[in-house]
Amino acid sequence: MEGLQGGRSSCTAIHRQHHATLLQRACLSVELYTLRVLEALYMLLLLFPELPDTLMKQWYTHGIPS
Repeated sequence: MEGLQGGRSSCTAIHRQHHATLLQRACLSVELYTLRVLEALYMLLLLFPELPDTLMKQWYTHGIPS
């Protein structure tokens, strides 16, 4: 019976490690996605430096669209 128990616990450890790996991958993909979004916003800012002022004036005048 101890042999079965040992086998089961090592299987559980592998299972936990697999979940940890999946979680790490998910976090990594979220980080990469966030970085890409920020990079795109930065590029927009470089291309159109007046964009934030324009948007702020528009939102102040007409309200933020919902």
